[in-house]
Amino acid sequence: MEENIPDDPVEMYLREVANVEALSKEEEATLFQQLEQSNVSHDQKESVARRLIESQLASVVHLAKKYSSTVIPALDLDLIQPGNLGLMSAVRSYALEPVGDFHAYAAARIEAEMQKFLREPK
Repeated sequence: MEENIPDDPVEMYLREVANVEALSKEEEATLFQQLEQSNVSHDQKESVARRLIESQLASVVHLAKKYSSTVIPALDLDLIQPGNLGLMSAVRSYALEPVGDFHAYAAARIEAEMQKFLREPK
């Protein structure tokens, strides 16, 4: 019997995010160290960055749900997308200059991009 796959893109996204395994602090630190190494190929760095980004997608969803319950009527990909862009930016800039806790840093960048999106005229 086939699993019922929803047609709703938000539901599909949430399902994918739920399947991503979180990183321990040690794994995260190791991955950021790999991004800093000059002997790591571009493809390897992209793979490492992708893993770091994927591990934080639940944070994007969490923050998007916060705004969807207060600012917009329903969780939607239009809000998740700027959050994802904020997360990608957080990984890039944190890799160059790690300051404090990555989770807090990423959450601030994600939230800033979502707020910017919500302020833009539609």
